Amino acid sequence: MPSQLYNNNLSQGSISNITKSFQEDVKEFNSRKLADKYFAIFVDATYLSLRRTTFDKEAVNTVIGIRLDGVCEILEFSVSPTETKSEWERIFLNLHNRGIDSCQILISDGFSGIEELSKKYFGESCKYQRCCIHLIRNLKNMVRESDQAEIASDFSDTLHMQDKEHAYNAFDCFVNKWSIKYPSIKTWAERTSKQTIYAFNFVILEKFHSLISIN
Repeated sequence: MPSQLYNNNLSQGSISNITKSFQEDVKEFNSRKLADKYFAIFVDATYLSLRRTTFDKEAVNTVIGIRLDGVCEILEFSVSPTETKSEWERIFLNLHNRGIDSCQILISDGFSGIEELSKKYFGESCKYQRCCIHLIRNLKNMVRESDQAEIASDFSDTLHMQDKEHAYNAFDCFVNKWSIKYPSIKTWAERTSKQTIYAFNFVILEKFHSLISIN
């Protein structure tokens, strides 16, 4: 990649030196002062191939925030061998120590422990929203390929109701329809809280449609 970008072959030592030169910048970036209140915070881990002594995929944990004035910013990122609750707690504690004391809504893919940590560090009033893109992927994996487009469309329709009452009713109809052919859908619905699927405020959804997903 460096040779393609700069038309020059860089040695492993040169690449290592360049990487080290950024370490202080990364440290400063992840310790800068933050606003005390955020409208929304998105958290996600993406696995990328990284080199230590050998190449392997590791988790790049990323946190993105939307301030009350609407400005979107990367709050912090870290690299860890795998995504863990302890690493997210370290990140959340650091964000709290850097100034964040409240957040209206936090969006994640449903990784175990995130909801608990969001309330611990950003206030009990912080709502927790499951990433609906991840939910749709899960649903599609539970049905035959010939049904995947329809089940994704049906579930997406429940996200665009006028209020939570209508959304909950639409969700129940969705489950009743699909559990006839796929009983596992009912089991999935029983362990998936409707509160975390429809935590977002429907009044502001048109302005901030990304609140239903971290993608």
